[in-house]
Amino acid sequence: MHATGDDEDYVLSAIKGGYRILGFSDHTPWKYRTDYVADMRMLPEELPGYVESLKTLREKYHDRIPRPDRHQNRT
Repeated sequence: MHATGDDEDYVLSAIKGGYRILGFSDHTPWKYRTDYVADMRMLPEELPGYVESLKTLREKYHDRIPRPDRHQNRT
């Protein structure tokens, strides 16, 4: 099953579930040497909007899902 919803839906679901760390990953855009378009990847022109959406949500919800300290031991 593949995820459905938008980026903010995922953030709100993580908050509701009590997550303290949340990461996003999507299928990397890829330009094929043919006219083929993979339906499981975002298009290259969608990448800037995806990145901007995540930056906006990180700022909007920064007090509800804090960014982990990069030097913190995660074991």
